[in-house]
Amino acid sequence: MLNINFNLRDAKAQTETPLRIILRYNNQKLVYSSGLKINPKYWNEKEQTVKQTEKFREHPEFNRLLRNLKASINNVFMRYLNDNANEIPSTTTLKSLLDIKLERVEVTKYTYFTYFQKYIDNQKNKSNKKTGKIIASSTIGVYENTLNILKEYQTTYRRRISFETIDMDFYHDFVEHLTTTKKHSLNTIGKIIKNVKVVLNDATENGFNKNLTFKSKRFIAPAEQSFSIYMNESELLEINGINLKGNKKLDTVRDLFLIGCYTGLRYSDYSNIKPENIDIKNNLLEIQTQKTGVTVAIPLHSVVIGILKKYNY
Repeated sequence: MLNINFNLRDAKAQTETPLRIILRYNNQKLVYSSGLKINPKYWNEKEQTVKQTEKFREHPEFNRLLRNLKASINNVFMRYLNDNANEIPSTTTLKSLLDIKLERVEVTKYTYFTYFQKYIDNQKNKSNKKTGKIIASSTIGVYENTLNILKEYQTTYRRRISFETIDMDFYHDFVEHLTTTKKHSLNTIGKIIKNVKVVLNDATENGFNKNLTFKSKRFIAPAEQSFSIYMNESELLEINGINLKGNKKLDTVRDLFLIGCYTGLRYSDYSNIKPENIDIKNNLLEIQTQKTGVTVAIPLHSVVIGILKKYNY
């Protein structure tokens, strides 16, 4: 997909001339500086290498530089495709990424917290690779919650969190904090640690983190088997039959709960049902789910129909 060639700025020059990189992909062309110069008499255009001659004894090192340049450019291009659901970068974007990779510009210095925030901000503009839909705000909220927990931990224990200090001591103390102070379940702790590692991995891939302790087998995201507790039909009918007319708040909560049970929707979806979502004629509920962006059509149970009528849909 990406074609990389080297080209002399002035092939007829009698002295050294800049060697340019010509990138072609998806009907786009980018001319990029290699940062190298070579006398045309030592350049093999067909082989795209420096001639192996005693008159230019640096040819092994020069050719190695060319190979490394091609490998770096390919890596930058493929990483962009992988991170952006195979979206083709513009020439402007590719040039900016190459400038950073090849250290042609001063790279922004990040702390772990500022990088974490940058990662969150970037997610807001990305789409889910599996569904192609924009990443849900609830998913982004999970990362924001993890960042807030880390900041709170740092303030409470006056322990600076940085790329360098996220080691096994931090891991054990942080997990202890989540367990005893925050009283989170093991699975919740696992999700928080997973988020910590996701951001560290992203920072490592982009060259901002050199500390690889988080890749240790001991730096794990703990988990335990969870059990699904459900209610059967007779229990739901029993709840529906309770007289709560004297307590409007409980009455509304009960009705919302029953709608959730009978539709199988998430709270974020069934709490936002509007009249236009209801097909009265066919007893169907049609709604676009917030998390996945998929539109579903759900047959309405008689209990749900009764509740909808109660609230004038």
